[in-house]
Amino acid sequence: WNQFLQQQHTHIQLAIGHAYGGALVHSLLSGALATCPMVIGISAPTHSNAILRIGLKNILTQLSQDGETAAIAALAYWIQAKNNPTSTLTKSLAIPSSINQENGTPHVTPGSTSIQRLRIGLSQLLDFDARPAVEKYVNRLLILYGTASRLVNHHSITLSHTTTQQMC
Repeated sequence: WNQFLQQQHTHIQLAIGHAYGGALVHSLLSGALATCPMVIGISAPTHSNAILRIGLKNILTQLSQDGETAAIAALAYWIQAKNNPTSTLTKSLAIPSSINQENGTPHVTPGSTSIQRLRIGLSQLLDFDARPAVEKYVNRLLILYGTASRLVNHHSITLSHTTTQQMC
């Protein structure tokens, strides 16, 4: 992404990233986005701390052992507010297209590209660390996150000592 952006999009004025995409944006702050005047991260970690790694490993384990539906349920659990166990988030999640229904029992289609993308993305976040890029970034950076999130919270976000802002 760094090379592509440096070659194709040299004057980015605003970069916004959510979750994994936000982590990617943070990692590009010392490269292609170093001169971008404004960046917004939404539930976007700047590094993978112990809490985030535990959640990611749990989701990956569910994906490997029980399939995509179980992994999505685990993901819903980890992103729900800690103090809201009755959240309707899990109920509102759509079943991915890689889940087939036969005799009323869902199962995962082997070789599903959505499973591969989920596994790759979550695995990349396990050892993710964009703190050096974020700390060197001198322009405006706004990071929004849920204070009650079980996955991305103030423990997985490091701010710059310059004009960075943080909102909960």
